[in-house]
Amino acid sequence: MSTRRTKMFHLLKNLFFITLMAFSYQSMAANKTIQVIDKGQDGNSRYYTAACPDGTNGSVVVYFQETGNTEVSPQMLELTGPVGTGTSPKPQVIKVCAAVGSDKEQCKGGSWSVQDAAKASCK
Repeated sequence: MSTRRTKMFHLLKNLFFITLMAFSYQSMAANKTIQVIDKGQDGNSRYYTAACPDGTNGSVVVYFQETGNTEVSPQMLELTGPVGTGTSPKPQVIKVCAAVGSDKEQCKGGSWSVQDAAKASCK
C-alpha cells in the first residue's frame, strides 16, 4: 500500500468510529426512562421511589380512603393510568403527591398517575 492509501484508510477508519460513537451516544440519551419502585403501604398511603435518568431518586405517595382491605396492591392503584377513581374494588384515591425539588411537594387529585407523578419528582 502506498502512503496515500494508508492515510486514506486511517482517515476512513477514524471517521467510521466517530460516527459509530455518535450514534451509540444518541441512542443512550434517548433511553431516559423513569423506573418506579413500590416501597409498600403504611396505613392509607402507598409509597414509591422514582429512579430518575440522571441518577437521583424522587418519591411519590398515593393517599387513598381507608378500605376494608388491609393491603392495597400497586395493581389496584394502576401505575400508568389515573389512579383509583372510586369504582370497586379499587380504593378511592384522595390525592397523589410527588416530592419536587428538595423542599417542595406537589399534589393532585386521583386523576394523576403514579408514572406522571414520578416524572414530576424527577424534574
